[in-house]
Amino acid sequence: MVSSLSSAGGMSAQSGLDKLLAQPGDLDQLRSRADDSRAAWHLADLLTKHGNLNEAEQILQKLADSGDAPGPLADQLSDLLKKQCRREEAERLRRFGLNPEGSVADG
Repeated sequence: MVSSLSSAGGMSAQSGLDKLLAQPGDLDQLRSRADDSRAAWHLADLLTKHGNLNEAEQILQKLADSGDAPGPLADQLSDLLKKQCRREEAERLRRFGLNPEGSVADG
């Protein structure tokens, strides 16, 4: 099934592949595709849902470093920081956003 989706080409096939890989038990395959930003977003979301907050944060930070979707990324990263009891950092992120290189701005 995975090979048929990946060989189909196009954005809808790519999205279908990412969703298929996001099924429980397919984390390793999704990790192997994490250089693709869409797959990385799915992986970070899935890891957060499974309670693997440290790895999800690392993936979100890599996305931030690459400048991928800073607005939604800041919101997702802020929520993740709150779950890690890092409320002060999360509040700074909500107030000031991300620096161009992906770090939390100070104000």
